[in-house]
Amino acid sequence: MKINLSPYSSKTLTFLINLLITFSTLIIIAYLAEIALQKTQTLKNSVVDKDWFQKNVTLNTQGYRDIEYLHEKPNNTFRILMLGDSMTFGQGIEKLSDTYPKILETQLNNKISKQKFEVINFAYPGYNTDSELYDLYIKGFGFQPDMVFLGYYQNDIPRPSYLRCDSTNRDFIKQGGEIKNFLRQSSLYQFLNFRFNRLLEKLNHKPKMADCINEAYSSTGWEMEIVYLDAIRKACMLRNIKLMIGIIPLMYKLNDDYPIKKMHVKLKNYCKKNGVECIDFLETGFKGKNALNLVVSPEDRHLNSEGAKIIANSLFDKLESLTHFKYLPEIHRVFTLRDLLIDNDMAHKVDGAYSEIKEKKQNPKKLFPISDKKNQIKIDFQISSGKNVFTQIQSNISRQTKTKSQFTLDDRGKFIAHTFTTYSLRSQNELFMDKVEKNNNQLLLTHTTHQPGGKKLSRKINFELSGIKTADGKKELFIEKGIPFQDPKILIHKLLSIPNDEQDYQLETDIHNQLLYFHHNLWGEFMDAMIKDIIKENPRPIILRAIARTYKTTKELKKLELIKKQAPQNLKDFLN
Repeated sequence: MKINLSPYSSKTLTFLINLLITFSTLIIIAYLAEIALQKTQTLKNSVVDKDWFQKNVTLNTQGYRDIEYLHEKPNNTFRILMLGDSMTFGQGIEKLSDTYPKILETQLNNKISKQKFEVINFAYPGYNTDSELYDLYIKGFGFQPDMVFLGYYQNDIPRPSYLRCDSTNRDFIKQGGEIKNFLRQSSLYQFLNFRFNRLLEKLNHKPKMADCINEAYSSTGWEMEIVYLDAIRKACMLRNIKLMIGIIPLMYKLNDDYPIKKMHVKLKNYCKKNGVECIDFLETGFKGKNALNLVVSPEDRHLNSEGAKIIANSLFDKLESLTHFKYLPEIHRVFTLRDLLIDNDMAHKVDGAYSEIKEKKQNPKKLFPISDKKNQIKIDFQISSGKNVFTQIQSNISRQTKTKSQFTLDDRGKFIAHTFTTYSLRSQNELFMDKVEKNNNQLLLTHTTHQPGGKKLSRKINFELSGIKTADGKKELFIEKGIPFQDPKILIHKLLSIPNDEQDYQLETDIHNQLLYFHHNLWGEFMDAMIKDIIKENPRPIILRAIARTYKTTKELKKLELIKKQAPQNLKDFLN
């Protein structure tokens, strides 16, 4: 029997067939695209997940990605301790030898030099400057480093929880349950979602990562960051350890349109203000390069092995002059890192004098005077009772002062004591003196000031500069002996969570004492910035009373009056 289809039915059937063909074609295209993207990702190592870690990463007994090192530093060895996050860890780099700390170690040891260099990597993925601070105090100093290098990346800054900027990628499929979870595993979905988010940014429907980074560096987060950096810097200075900060750029637009210049400027200004050596890897190696050639993949901007080489080469160029000394581990503490990096002539003369004694060419009891008449510097070096004593005297005509800096080290260059005295050139009288001496595992600082009329004021501070990890996993740091470090991130979280009806006087006193801690350690700028934010975000009466007590105690009544003027009327009574 013959069936006649109406024109309408024929058109419908044709449409359905075409629709089925189109749908099938799209499925085939999507399937092929999925396979192609998966192969591309495999080739580019674009997914650094748990499987990648299990396959490529081996941690040592300390929990870091490095070989084993003894706590006791070997003779004739200059140790550099590396702090950092996943960039320094080498996330996405398969071989340990291809990470930039290990490349640097090889480069330094390839130079003809009497001493050996050890570069110990303490970096770990997800670390911020606070994490690195805790590791340095609890474990790092135990390895007796001569130098600490902080590999700084843009997201190391703490972000206060009340910052509103959120550059997290949005899902273009907002609902779907199990189907959505299935799609998230698809390389094609990840590719399309990545492009979808870049479109949102171009249309200003979501902030870019650079927007949120710049916001963080314009917020109290930067003042918090300074606290962590200072805690690292002060410990290195008191322990007579060299410190360098290296700025690792955001691997995006490595040209004049680089989007987070603010972060680099802030770090470099911090270094300049505090006498810290700083290297900006954007300027020394990455500028003008194609970022996509130096990262794991477009979706994962961690450095690949080529990117790691650029950092290692830049660092080696900076540190190469350290290999020019014969007895660097023994004499480096007498000089600043800057002096050593510029091949300071006086440093080489001291190195030569030390060589003559160590190699038995001269009587070890003989005094070696070394002079630089142009800069009016004189260094006397002698060995006495198994100790190396270096005395540097320098005149400053413009300030009409003379300084005497005396280092006492053991025969392996370990720190024993340092006395820094300032005199008046006119009267030759002592103006003030700072003496740091090793006292068991602690450092005792004695600060003496001579006032008009012959009165002498002396203050002693016992620095601990160490940390502990308790049985329940909590970490505690101590800068001064017996005084726990007040973590600014923990304090802000605490203040933001206090309920409105809290009336505990002891809590008020605790807040007051914690604020005084920052004032005592010269972190007043952080304290002031945090107070302004807390008054805005969580102005609880108990906090306001603690703030008023703090400014009255520190006699900063002008700041208190300014806060009162800016505070809402219903809060002013609590600030009295």
